[in-house]
Amino acid sequence: MNFKIDEKNRSFTAEAFLIVMAFWIGSYAYYQMFLIYELKPLYSYLLIVFFTFLWVLYQRVINPARLGPMDDRLKNICLWICLYISWTSITYLYSSQSSIATEALIIALETSALLACFVMLVNNSVRVVELSAVFAILALAGSVMCLWDFFEPTYSTVPGRGAGLYRNPTIAGEVISLAMTAGFMLIPKKVRWIYLAFCGLGVLATFSRASWLSWGVAVIGLAIMGYIAGERKLSRLLMLLFIIMLIALLMFALFFGATESLINELGLQQYMTINTLNRLGIGDEASLGDFSANERRKVLMFSLDMIRNAPYFGNGLGYTKEWPMRVGPHNMYLLQWVEGGLIQIILYISLLLILWIMASSLGKIMLMQFVLNSLFTHNNLEHPAMLLLFAFIIGTRLINPAQSNRLQGDMHTANKLEATVLYRDK
Repeated sequence: MNFKIDEKNRSFTAEAFLIVMAFWIGSYAYYQMFLIYELKPLYSYLLIVFFTFLWVLYQRVINPARLGPMDDRLKNICLWICLYISWTSITYLYSSQSSIATEALIIALETSALLACFVMLVNNSVRVVELSAVFAILALAGSVMCLWDFFEPTYSTVPGRGAGLYRNPTIAGEVISLAMTAGFMLIPKKVRWIYLAFCGLGVLATFSRASWLSWGVAVIGLAIMGYIAGERKLSRLLMLLFIIMLIALLMFALFFGATESLINELGLQQYMTINTLNRLGIGDEASLGDFSANERRKVLMFSLDMIRNAPYFGNGLGYTKEWPMRVGPHNMYLLQWVEGGLIQIILYISLLLILWIMASSLGKIMLMQFVLNSLFTHNNLEHPAMLLLFAFIIGTRLINPAQSNRLQGDMHTANKLEATVLYRDK
């Protein structure tokens, strides 16, 4: 992809820190350190906050240009963070105010601070490109780890599903599919399909149905934007139709048991459990009728009842961690509405809309993945890796490959017109 970067206002200190933290946070190494050595994630959060504060303060005095463009759209993000903190604090006041609710408030304040820090650190085109490289590496490495974890169970907390260092297969699939898209801008054209296919295998090994869909959305989105479907309109349209049909057939095969004969032929059933087979539509229970899917349906109905009880202001912060259901809502939209009411669901949707306005074409593809996986997870505003991906989406406004290509096309057309005029004058 063609894009311009700002080489004049580089900060090597911020670049080095961001790269290290991106690997540390994005690979979930910090969580492994907590499990093995009891090194609390809070220490990593504090390091990020203190470094960002001191770096911003120093650059404000020495070279404000290194902080990147402080445009109105970036100010909207800062305003959103302030509103989110304010309303979350208010919802705590009419919550149970138990230790669980207090922990939920602390997590909300931590993630708000981290999001603000990541946005400031990524607010430079050079750092956006470097972060893209980190995400590409994380997507490939995560895929390797998930495939290994599927065949040689090591880290995953769910038998028959690969997860790697993420330990949770659903989180692993989400991070890999999003990081794959974020890193796509630096992948050479000749190996783009290999890159997407390999990351797809990694996502497949997690057996997270939401992540399968997220991967499919990413591939179709990249095709629509012309990144993998050719430059001519006709060839792009034909390739797009082929990709959509291919993805549709693949999803049908994965969800409705069409892969059973292939699995038996390859001898993969020895690595799988009843749960993973059911997720493929194999066995007594259909893919969308297994225990996990049935449980989510029950949670959905209970969540809707709780929304009817308190539609405008919700049931208070942390309510879904204390309610009688065995699990959380597994849905960002339900979580926001159940706990914070109509105001909080509007806040979350407004964040997605602000990001859509700010993002480049590549960022919009990632945002569509977030919109989709928000239907299947309630942790998008809790995990630091997701917050870093949000910040990356915001940063993509600084390097818009599609806009760059259009500008190059306009310049080429202008040069041809100028040459024609000069020729006629002669």
